Amino acid sequence: MHHEHTAKGLLKSGATAKAGVRIYELEGETALRQALDEIGNATEHRGAQWKAAVQATQKALDDYAGAAPDLLKKTMDLAGISGAAQRAIEGLVSRANARLQAAIDAYRDGWTAPQERKWNERHPMIYAVLLLVAGTIVGIISAKLFPGAGK
Repeated sequence: MHHEHTAKGLLKSGATAKAGVRIYELEGETALRQALDEIGNATEHRGAQWKAAVQATQKALDDYAGAAPDLLKKTMDLAGISGAAQRAIEGLVSRANARLQAAIDAYRDGWTAPQERKWNERHPMIYAVLLLVAGTIVGIISAKLFPGAGK
């Protein structure tokens, strides 16, 4: 992007700073989406493992947001951003971070997370044995309550 803006004569402008913030947000979105997809692939339900993974992803997102000034420093220096323009760019970064935070919040709240597998789908053999035992118990109770019904 720096080379492209140099060639177009845009390097010392707000366009360079805005492009840097767009790249920052796109990279954050890509990394966040990959992390959330991996959580969905590695966990079957929203238990302790899922919560820990989401919490670790939240920490990584917080670290990314905290590193924004360092990540964007070279671009802002090349763009010659200072004063009111710097505050405007900080506002763009803040909104980008808010959108990234909204994405992880939606996942945590279940809006964008994959649906968790039901207990009987996660443990099909145990479920089958429990059904067999329950059926046997029902059969025994039926035979005691209605002794001649099956004949």
